[in-house]
Amino acid sequence: MDIKEIISLDEVMEERKLGPNGALIYCMELKEELDNFTDDDYIVFDCPGQIELFTYVPVFKNFVEQLKRKNINVYVVCLLDSQFMTDVAKFMSGCMASLSAMVQLELPHVNILSKMDLVRN
Repeated sequence: MDIKEIISLDEVMEERKLGPNGALIYCMELKEELDNFTDDDYIVFDCPGQIELFTYVPVFKNFVEQLKRKNINVYVVCLLDSQFMTDVAKFMSGCMASLSAMVQLELPHVNILSKMDLVRN
C-alpha cells in the first residue's frame, strides 16, 4: 500500500486549511485501510521526521493502539543520522528524541545509525 495513493498531505493542508503538522496528524487516521491485511503481512510505516508526532502529541500512540486492537504486532525502528556522531550535542539530542518516542509509544524499539557511508573521521 502506498499511502500517497490514499491521502495527500498537500491536499489535506489546502482543503482543511491546516499547517504541515496538523495535516500530518489528520493523515495518521487510516483505520479502514488496515482491514485489508492478513496475519502473514508485514506493514512498514515510513513516518515523517516531525518528532512531535511521536513524543508529545498522542496521535501516533492512538494509531499504535488501533493496530494493537487488530492484533497487529508493532515494533519501532528509529533512524538516527550518523553524521550526528561528529557533534556531541546533536548526537545526544537525537538519542533523547528517540528515547522520548520510545517512552511515549511503549513499544519494542531499535535505534539504527543511518548514512554511515557519509561519516568522516
